[in-house]
Amino acid sequence: MYAVIDIGSNTIRLSIFNIVENKIKLILNKKEMTGLASYVDKHKNLTKEGIAKAIDVLLEYRNVLDQIHLEQVFVFATASLRNVHNSIEATAIISRHCGFDIRVLSGKEEAMFDHFGSIQTVTEKYGLLVDIGGGSTELVFYKDKEIVKAVSIPIGSLTMYTSHVAEILPKKSEIKKIGEIAGKHLSHIQLPDLKFDNLTICGVGGTVRAACKLNNTMLGLAKDNVRMEIEDLNAMIAYLQKDKKEMSGILLKVVPERVHTLFPGMTILNTIASNYNAGSVIVSTYGVREGYLYYQLLKKGIIQGDDLYEKLYAK
Repeated sequence: MYAVIDIGSNTIRLSIFNIVENKIKLILNKKEMTGLASYVDKHKNLTKEGIAKAIDVLLEYRNVLDQIHLEQVFVFATASLRNVHNSIEATAIISRHCGFDIRVLSGKEEAMFDHFGSIQTVTEKYGLLVDIGGGSTELVFYKDKEIVKAVSIPIGSLTMYTSHVAEILPKKSEIKKIGEIAGKHLSHIQLPDLKFDNLTICGVGGTVRAACKLNNTMLGLAKDNVRMEIEDLNAMIAYLQKDKKEMSGILLKVVPERVHTLFPGMTILNTIASNYNAGSVIVSTYGVREGYLYYQLLKKGIIQGDDLYEKLYAK
């Protein structure tokens, strides 16, 4: 068995996997909502309180892992430590207190590992992968499942909430502002030579999963449905402005831990979909944690990959 700890801007997740017939199988998943992106001061440093929050959660995970026989524990951080000015210092303090060797992924690495994980479950041969985290959003343009372009933009569901939403749920003007900011970042991306027409987005991460869960509830769809139409995403955002009180009640029942960050994240997703003419989103069950583990095990020769994985690994 192997463990992966993902130190994100909104959550810190612990996942434990077993290797079965050359494939990784999730056997335990635990998360803590930490909101590290909200512990960044005006100088863009992670505060002492934020560092202490991360240490507390990682020590709790350390106690769990000490009771289990594991081959190895892999720990990485994304925008939570990548986007702060005191990244090196904060990472060193956290590592020293918890005894974990923490790798801070670059935005491009995070995007590539997202794709590395998602191609294990997604059948579309070309398209766009989107991972909306708490502090950053990764986009991977791919063709024949190979990466054409991987980018990361420094906006996420939590940072947009913290910076642009005054109350719990965003107003119409705040949604518009978040959309404009997302659109500005997207305008700087030089598009690969791919033609997009009614594109299906491969969605990765907690924001997209929560949006699909909310969509399933509001439309009476099966709980295990993983497809969401963009017109329905638009309808949910519009309904928020029509009846905030009712939407608040639905959010508290369906995704209470994301009640404040979901609509900023959904607005980013909606802006991406509009920008690239996407008609729907399919939620991938695998993402950056699975991709990172697969990469590490492939590199060590513990599992064997096909030619596609070998090409991705070579990058």
